[in-house]
This record gives sequence, structure tokens and C-alpha cells, in this order.
Amino acid sequence: MLPLRDAIVGTQRSLLWLLLGGVGILLLIACANTAQLLLARSLRRSREIAIRAALGASRSRLIRQFLLEGLVLAACGGVLGLLAGAWIVRLLVALLPVRSPLLESAHFDVRAIGFTLAISLVSALAFAIIPAIRGSRWTLGPSLNPHASGGEGNRWRHTMIAIEAALSVFLLCGAGLIVQNLWALISAPMGFDPNHVLAMRLKLPTSKSDNSVDPKAGLAFQEYLERIEAIPGVESAATVTGPPLRPARIGNAELVGSKEPSGENKIVWSVNHLVSSDYFRTLRIPLLAGRTFRKEDAGPRVKVAVVNEELARRFGYGRDIVGKQFDEPGAPITSVGMVGNVRARGLQTDPYPEFYLSSLQLDWVNVYLVIRSAIPPGQLVKQIKTAIQSSNSDQAVFGVMTMDELIADSVSEPRFDAFLIGAFALLSVAMAAAGMYSVTPAWSRNAPVRLRSAWP
Repeated sequence: MLPLRDAIVGTQRSLLWLLLGGVGILLLIACANTAQLLLARSLRRSREIAIRAALGASRSRLIRQFLLEGLVLAACGGVLGLLAGAWIVRLLVALLPVRSPLLESAHFDVRAIGFTLAISLVSALAFAIIPAIRGSRWTLGPSLNPHASGGEGNRWRHTMIAIEAALSVFLLCGAGLIVQNLWALISAPMGFDPNHVLAMRLKLPTSKSDNSVDPKAGLAFQEYLERIEAIPGVESAATVTGPPLRPARIGNAELVGSKEPSGENKIVWSVNHLVSSDYFRTLRIPLLAGRTFRKEDAGPRVKVAVVNEELARRFGYGRDIVGKQFDEPGAPITSVGMVGNVRARGLQTDPYPEFYLSSLQLDWVNVYLVIRSAIPPGQLVKQIKTAIQSSNSDQAVFGVMTMDELIADSVSEPRFDAFLIGAFALLSVAMAAAGMYSVTPAWSRNAPVRLRSAWP
């Protein structure tokens, strides 16, 4: 059980926090940039402020003047931000790798406009308060001198530059960490060979079965597989209820005789798959012990299973898991083989326990079809559909993609996160560099470098 909002947002909650954090840091850099410019402007207006003070302007009135100027500047920036935001929101929604009703419904309304105006007001106070306080502290004598030193103002500007540089480095480090995590996800072993593998989805027509689970569904799919394997160039074909990197059914496995230290039966949560006999050969999942499924395993009830290495480890076994029995309602299921670990739950690198059952004993009416072949996918799809429809003209084939495309689709969300935070980091560096350049005195940028001789 979980709240409906969490079910709609799903894994995109991290993306929303990433957006909020990146925008917040960019806003701080923009405020620091504007504060530098206003502070430099207040230093140039020292004579004007001194004359106003000499004519009777109080310090509070001078502070209000600076804050009002900053508020006008923030209001103009807020209006321009609203106009640009209306286009940027549509662009981000179009680039989202995963469709979300909550994010796709994002639009500008009264709340968005009110929030933008509130942020503009807070930003005005943030970047105008330091120039306002500093600009209102002029003393009459030194300020009226055109050659007066602005050492304190320079110290404030140096502080702002340091803050901008620190925020930029923070975003760059965050982008580097996300890219490193993305590379770790992509480069980690997947436990199977995705090359030259085509995947598609099948669902038996309602005339065949009206239930999601049907003991006879595996026989209907087996007829499809035999016709597909007869296509020249096809090495093997298989069905699976949940291929690697795709969601699958979660269940529990209970090994007969396995106990917890407390004396209770040990239960391990696992990903359950219903696969055909050539599934492991098609994806080249290594067999570590025992055997895989055979056509002779067909029968009226589920009697054999294949487990992965992680499930055997959770129960404290290795290759000795072969021959052990799992407690199931009706009759125990015997483990006949152990295969290698496959990244079953998305791109999570940690192995997860997996429990395989033969589709000839029990199968769903909605499965994935995987085919290994040296034929280009574009030429193979038409032949596969023809072979399937020669057995059942009502059978629909949908969701066609290569296994490489399926992997790329699984990594699309973290790749988009890396792109987003990378864009924020580069933008922050550009903004910080522009801010540093804008407050650097022109004479220090243009003056030639002269070397003074040490000799008289």
C-alpha cells in the first residue's frame, strides 16, 4: 500500500529534487552576480550618496532607495523568467524519458505566478541587502574625495566571487558523481548477452483464454516458438513473463528444512519467472549446476524449478541447491539447476534472488518473446509475425525492440538526470565566470604587463 501521489510520481521524485536543487544553486549564483554588480555600482556612487547624506537623507532612507532599486531589477527578472519558463517547461516535459501524468500536467497558473513573484521578492532582499547596507555607510569626508579607497567593497566582492566559485564547484562535483554512477550502471555485468537479440510482446487472444494465468498457454506459445525457430538464421527463441531489466512478479521461496535462528521457516523474497525451455540458451545465461528445463517437464502441475546463484546463496547453499525441494501448496517443487545472476530489477547492480518455472507447466497469457538471430531485426520482424499468424491469425505482436534498445530504455532516466545536472553545472560555471569578469576593473584587464628591473 502506498499513497496515490507516490504511485504516480514513482522514481521521478529524485528528478524533482534534482531540478529543485539545481535551480536553487543557479538562483544563488545569479543573486551573487547581481549583488556584485550593485556593490560595484554603489562604490561608483559614493559621491552621490555622500551628497544625499549631507543634504539630510537618513541611513534608513538610503537603504530603502537601494532596496527599491533591487526590487525593480528583481521584478523585471521575474517577468522575463515567467516568459522563458513557459517555453522551458514544455521543453523539459517533452524531453522526459518516462511519461508521468503529474509532470505532463505541469502548467503556469496563479500559484506558479505567485511563487515566482515571491522568489523575486526574496531574491531582491538577498542580492540588494549587502549593497544597501554598504552603500549607506559613507562618511562625508572621505566619500567626497574622488580618490577614496574602496577596500571594504573589494572585500565584499571577493567574498561574492568565492561563493560563486564554491557553488559552481559543488554543482560540478554533483554532475561528476552522477556521471560516475551512470557509467557504473552501464558498465556493470548484466549476466546475459544482449547482442543480436530481438524482444517483443505477445498476448493470447480472448478466444484462447480469458484468464491472466492459463496452464495451456505455454503449449500455444510453444507452437509459435517451433515455427519461429524454423526461420532460416534464427538460432533460438523463448518466452518469458519478465525479461531482464523489466518488472516481474515478486513472490517468496521457502526451502524445505531451512530454518531461521529463531526456529521459524526461512523465507526469501524472489523474482518469479515463467520461461520456456530455451530461455537460458537464447539469452546465454550461464548454467552453473544441474540442468535447465526440458520439454519432458510438461505436466498438469508445477514440479521442477531453476534458481539463480543469489537465491542459493541466501539459503546458504551453492551448487548443492540442486536436488533441494521448495515448499509450495499442493506438492513440493524440486530444484533441478542453478544459473548465473541476471540484473532483473532495472539497472540495479546488486543481484536479486530469482526463481524460474517452466512455462509448459504453467504460463501467463501475456509474455515476452525473445529471439536470437544473426538476421537484421528489420528483416526478422516481418518473418516472425508471418510465422506466428500462420499458427493463429488473431495473434497480435507489439512492443517490438532489440535487447540493446531495451537496455537503453532502462537507462534513459538516469541518463537524463546526468544530462540535466551537467547542463546546470556548465551554466553555473558560465554565470560565475561572467560575474567575475563583470566586476574586474577594466584597467586590470587591458593594462600591459611591465617588468621592473632590479638594478638602478
